[in-house]
Amino acid sequence: MIATVLTSGLLARPTKAEFLNTVTQNVGCVLNIGTCPPPIVNEEQTLPDENPPIDTTDPKEEGPSDDTTPPSVELSADPMLAGGASQIITISGAISDDNLVSYSLAVNGTVAQEESNMSQTSAGIDIPWNVSTPNVVPSGLYRITLDATDAAGNPSHIEVTVEVDNTAPDVDVSGGDVIIKEGSISPSTSASDTHTVASYYWTADAGNPGVINFDANVPEPSFTPNIEGTYVFYVSVADGLGNATTRQFSFSYAKELEAVPLPTLEDPTEALIDQSPSTPAVTPASTNPAIRNGRDEILENDDELVLGSTVSKPGETPPTTTIASIAPTGSGWSIFGVLWYWWLGVIAFFFAGWVALKKFVLTRIPGES
Repeated sequence: MIATVLTSGLLARPTKAEFLNTVTQNVGCVLNIGTCPPPIVNEEQTLPDENPPIDTTDPKEEGPSDDTTPPSVELSADPMLAGGASQIITISGAISDDNLVSYSLAVNGTVAQEESNMSQTSAGIDIPWNVSTPNVVPSGLYRITLDATDAAGNPSHIEVTVEVDNTAPDVDVSGGDVIIKEGSISPSTSASDTHTVASYYWTADAGNPGVINFDANVPEPSFTPNIEGTYVFYVSVADGLGNATTRQFSFSYAKELEAVPLPTLEDPTEALIDQSPSTPAVTPASTNPAIRNGRDEILENDDELVLGSTVSKPGETPPTTTIASIAPTGSGWSIFGVLWYWWLGVIAFFFAGWVALKKFVLTRIPGES
């Protein structure tokens, strides 16, 4: 029983060649290069023939024993930097030898094209390598190699290195999400890229409350609104290969900023009312504590010290600071009246004295009358 299970497990495992082929296919498909045949399905496996027939045919006559010249190989890639919108790298090559047997072209070790047991003496390579679709090839350096061998076993090797850049610029836009009352507003924009930042392009959201004229191709345009509302703009920052990053900038415009009402102080327990003896005692003219009558509605004998009309609300109290005392206007003397008449008396006294002195002096001078 155990032997049967082990045998079936060994038969179900793919051969080493099939495993390596699967890995190569997966890597090649990720790089968008080489052939990507359908994946290997689990078909019924058969044991290889223990005594396979010996192939006595020689696909190619052995080269001369004194051949020490390796095959001639040429290799180029254009452009040397690609990605973004510049997606295609064209790999070109040529191999020639009078006794050429095989060659292999690979990208970072992934075989893109190869031939063996060749009957011709030369071969050409023309492979368009799309570094952005259907998969986005990771940014970095890629080594393209071409190896060839002739019948005498002389090897040739040549390689070139290209760079793939599928990374968009790093962009930061700040200074928005505020309310302005007048004037203009500009974003603060910063951008960086492995190579260079090539362009800025600003667009306005279709739902903006009004149209604003601005320079769309600068990092920090100036927006001057004249219609109230919230405005949204987008900037697309691209490098020289067309890799682009989009960011949003928004702000609001209001001609008059909304006034925020102050909180109303309530003191239902009257804990904040000054109940000290220095607080003037005020007796409402009405028995209703919520409403004080006006001056005209107060009885004549209650009219003292009442000025104007007063309205009281529950939980409120009149000011407790006494600024000055005002004397009744019907009778009596105030301090201001006393001082006023005192100063008039002083002035009248000095004026009478001066007139008397002048008259006395003039009568004593001869010739003066």
